[in-house]
Amino acid sequence: MDLVHPDDVPMAAVSLLSVQAKEVGTLIELRVRSADGWRLVEMVAANRLADPDVGSILVSIRDITNRRRWELATDQTARFRSLVHHVASLILLVSEDGIVESASGALTRLLGLDPECVEGRPIAEIVDPADAEDMASALARALDAPSWLSAPTTVELRLVRSNGLSVPFQLSLVNLVDDPTVKGMVVSGHDVSQLWASREALVRQERLSAVGEMATVIGHELRNPLGAAINLLFLVRSRLTDHDDPELDDYLDRVERETNRAVLLSEDLTAYMREREPVIVPLDLGAVVAEVLESTPPPAGVKVAVGDLGVDVQADRAQLVQMLTNLVTNAYQAMPDGGSLGVTGSESDGLVEITVADSGEGIDPAVADRLLEPFFTTKATGTGLGLAIVSRFAEGHNGTVCVENAPGGGARVTLRLPHAIAGVTP
Repeated sequence: MDLVHPDDVPMAAVSLLSVQAKEVGTLIELRVRSADGWRLVEMVAANRLADPDVGSILVSIRDITNRRRWELATDQTARFRSLVHHVASLILLVSEDGIVESASGALTRLLGLDPECVEGRPIAEIVDPADAEDMASALARALDAPSWLSAPTTVELRLVRSNGLSVPFQLSLVNLVDDPTVKGMVVSGHDVSQLWASREALVRQERLSAVGEMATVIGHELRNPLGAAINLLFLVRSRLTDHDDPELDDYLDRVERETNRAVLLSEDLTAYMREREPVIVPLDLGAVVAEVLESTPPPAGVKVAVGDLGVDVQADRAQLVQMLTNLVTNAYQAMPDGGSLGVTGSESDGLVEITVADSGEGIDPAVADRLLEPFFTTKATGTGLGLAIVSRFAEGHNGTVCVENAPGGGARVTLRLPHAIAGVTP
């Protein structure tokens, strides 16, 4: 394989793998390195693993470089065949019954499939089962479209790679069944994974924007009545200093606790939607962490271990304090029966990494992808804005947040911020 051109290695590997299940493999063309540069060869493999005298796979290789050069110079068909074989997009010739009659080399490069295992089989076999109806519908629409129609039939669906993973593709189907030289449908396709990801991100952003606008209104409308409720509660307590009614005190404590919860929600809503450019200044990370731990002390049974924080970070002080406060608070809440909290900092590749790890139960994989979404929470009384605020502030610093299970148990959140940010305030 060291002599095979990097672009042709997947095709050679698939060919050698597939021949193990049959006597003779598919004849393929690939480029190999020689003393004179790259040469084009034909390769075919024969399975002799069961032969006790051989016990291996025999590979026959023939140099066809000069022949191909002559063909390309004299034969337009060979030129076109070579073009189709090496083009980046997937190209299939499919019969009107949906059977793959021919496949380009991109089938191997993009999906890791042996063309011989696909040719003669229904195209539906390489389509994700969930999208089988969409494929059938596209084939039917392409057959109904007249051959002179310039616009192809297009469909977006998922094709299945050799490893079982599904990859989104956009397929274009052109009806050439009536063409005597083709007698089928030409199906071309390209990977649209990045396009799908961009669409999902856009939809998510639009949804969050709508939620954010609502959150801003709610947060603003809650602030005044909650402030009034806290003041009235203070006045009530001041007038009931001489009573001896434990039950009444319990009721007042509950009112105060629930009111403070509502205040916290209002503050979180405001913090999440506050549009403010971070004021970037050089900060001593150790001093910021000490301030956060002093204002947010650990509950009973939780031990805090602070690692080496001898690194400087450039960040908005208020936002960094808010991010670390949210992470520390989440870690405390993940250990209701006690445990250990670790805070460390390091610098590498131009980034400052701040890690907050707890010894709680860890993260449920089923909800891991949603932890940074606003209003999503696994807690009975959480607002679902703690990590969302961290993520939003981190993005404002051109940084990232990674939430994962720690190798030794518990959860670990890593906040990565650029060590140097343009426009630092002196």
